[in-house]
Amino acid sequence: MSARGTRSSQPPDFLDRAPAEAACAGTEDPVFFPDSETAAAAAEALVLYCGRCQMHDECREWALAQPVDSLYGIWAGTTHAQRRRLRRREQAA
Repeated sequence: MSARGTRSSQPPDFLDRAPAEAACAGTEDPVFFPDSETAAAAAEALVLYCGRCQMHDECREWALAQPVDSLYGIWAGTTHAQRRRLRRREQAA
């Protein structure tokens, strides 16, 4: 996996810590980086794909810990808008 999908030149750090490999590792599949009009449909399709990944929980945790506007695309089966809502719920709890 590269730093694609981030506003950083560094790949997600959880990939270095985890013993398993992410299902999307090495992929440059555009389905992970849809435009805003197709993001919801792409996320819906990736929920199952990402949900089966051994790295799903680490990916989701990492994505939610990143600054709000530092990520784009689908991470752990969530869109940018979905991650914003999840952050708001966590902050309200």
